[in-house]
Amino acid sequence: MKNLMTSPNSNTLFKSVLFMATLGLLSGSISTFQPEWIKSALNPVSSVLGIDGIGLFPGLVFASIFAFGVWYMGKPQSGGWSLCLPVYLTAVIAWIGAVHIALFIYDVLDDPISLLQSFGQPGATVSEIEQRLITGLIAGATGASILFAGSALFCVPLRSLWGISMGCLIGAGAGLLLWFALESDLEYLGPWLLFAIWQSSTAAWLAYLLNRSAEAENLNEV
Repeated sequence: MKNLMTSPNSNTLFKSVLFMATLGLLSGSISTFQPEWIKSALNPVSSVLGIDGIGLFPGLVFASIFAFGVWYMGKPQSGGWSLCLPVYLTAVIAWIGAVHIALFIYDVLDDPISLLQSFGQPGATVSEIEQRLITGLIAGATGASILFAGSALFCVPLRSLWGISMGCLIGAGAGLLLWFALESDLEYLGPWLLFAIWQSSTAAWLAYLLNRSAEAENLNEV
């Protein structure tokens, strides 16, 4: 299989980002419309991990795409197949962490004694919209920080403070779509918007970082 990163340029960058964004869109769709038998099979594990209400499946699916991207689009210093497992596990942990943070923040904001009251605003309340947006923002940023910072421990091209920071911003922005995911009137459309946009944008950013890293290395070799 030809490596898309062989000769980085603007055209290659566009193709790389589009390729990974498409894979992310696909994994986001699979995450939304998971077969019932898979959900049932993973329920015991999800329960042990404390995420049975949301499930482990979306994290497993996206972790596969992310680890594949690191191997397929990275230069040799990214580690190749040897780093697929640690990067995959990092992505799964990021998902589990984001879900736990989301559940915690949502419960805290759902309590009549809210965080706002603890900051000296007695009687302050949080609306349902604010509750969803704040939860999604914090959970998305947390998951993305674990994903990119954790993966950077294994993958040299991802060791960029700017790249990790932008990844966190992308995760936070995608997390705001939790509002749609929790809107029962939207049925499958809400979760699909969250998973598809989160996974495609994150995968696209991964491709951008790997592409720019390869381009910089090639320029240094000239």
